[in-house]
Amino acid sequence: MTVTEEVLRTWREAERLLATLRPLSPDEEMVRLAILTMRECYQELTRQQPARPVAIARGRETVDRAQVLLAQIRAKSDARLAMGDRAFGEVTG
Repeated sequence: MTVTEEVLRTWREAERLLATLRPLSPDEEMVRLAILTMRECYQELTRQQPARPVAIARGRETVDRAQVLLAQIRAKSDARLAMGDRAFGEVTG
């Protein structure tokens, strides 16, 4: 997978996660910022073909940071859901 493809995949992943978050929450704002960053990175990578080495390196770094952020927010979100389910006596699968 090229860096450009990774950026696009991560951007889409962030948009899907954003749709599950509470509006105006800190997590929602961080994901929204990650989406903007991914879009800018994608534009930089596709503006000039072949992409410049500095843009490719920046793209990899941006994807890595975004993936860490998304994993952390997804884990917090999953933990909140699990706690909510237990609070209501529901069994989680």
